[in-house]
Amino acid sequence: MAADWTGMDVVCMASGPSLTKSDVEKVRKWRKSGKNRRVIVTNNTYQLAPWADVLYGMDSKWWKVMEPEFSGECLTAVDNAPGANKSSSAKGGNSGAGAMLLAAHRGAKTIIMLGYDCKIGEGGIRHWHGAHKAPLGNAVSLPTFYGHFKDAAAKLKNVDVVNCSRATKLDIWPLQRLEDALAGVKCEVAPNCYWRSNVDLHNLTPKGLRFPEVGLFDSLREACQGSVFEVGCGDGRLSPAFDSSTYIGMDVNPAALKKARIDNPAYRYVDEWLPADTVLAYTVLLHISDKDIGKMMDKLKQYPRIVIGEIMGRKWRTSGAPPVFNREVSEYEAFLGPVKRIIRVPYPHYGTELELCVW
Repeated sequence: MAADWTGMDVVCMASGPSLTKSDVEKVRKWRKSGKNRRVIVTNNTYQLAPWADVLYGMDSKWWKVMEPEFSGECLTAVDNAPGANKSSSAKGGNSGAGAMLLAAHRGAKTIIMLGYDCKIGEGGIRHWHGAHKAPLGNAVSLPTFYGHFKDAAAKLKNVDVVNCSRATKLDIWPLQRLEDALAGVKCEVAPNCYWRSNVDLHNLTPKGLRFPEVGLFDSLREACQGSVFEVGCGDGRLSPAFDSSTYIGMDVNPAALKKARIDNPAYRYVDEWLPADTVLAYTVLLHISDKDIGKMMDKLKQYPRIVIGEIMGRKWRTSGAPPVFNREVSEYEAFLGPVKRIIRVPYPHYGTELELCVW
């Protein structure tokens, strides 16, 4: 008889290149500290999490070659998989999708995805563990995976699903930080995961010149005071405007943070909110929708000094991927009160000025 996971929270860990040992350890501690929690791993990920509840795999050859030593349940959706029992849950087309459908089949309330990249990683790798040795393949059907997940989503409508993968092509479910998901924080992240999954770093900096803004660094130093926390720092383009001892950059894109650390080794970059004297949001808020901007304003209001930099005015709004939501200064004042100072920065690239607004 299949286990009953009704109302439980389930973490499904696939084998994408972005999966890290540190994230797996966070899941292990989470699993150990609660009763109504379960963990499913797919294929080789059992090597990082031998303590997981279920090992799931849909490749019969993988089961034959690997002969995994695993103390939990070993399940599959295919025939001729030695060492694994066949589940009555729906197939998913790939092991990652199948694991999610298994969780739903057993009654999961929430599914937290980890290692679901659905794309090739840096250096051409397809798994966190590198390439499988022959005779096993290496996600040769990867181009079809997105469609598998799209089909699975139709069967997961009654389950709350969040994707906590550090890099992912999947824009079907909302993205969330793993720490928040494990803590039970309700996901408030927009489903569009463009910025987090933008491994090629498109649109992180203006096209053409690296610094099309005239006198930008001097203006930034004039606007900011004390320690500076930059939200949406991207690849660290603005970091050198500040002393490395007083600056921290934050971004949701792992690829951008990696490049920032390489380009600016003396500076600190994180993926979480930290305190500072000044919070800087430079050409960041224009990528947050009107629906979600209030939540970001609540974050910014926790800082003594706020600096917002962008080309102001709704006439600059554009649709597309990603959409752009330029605003009037008065719209930010509705959240933050009267602006204290505006520093205008020439921006010849667009034939206008960018405004640094200080609160």
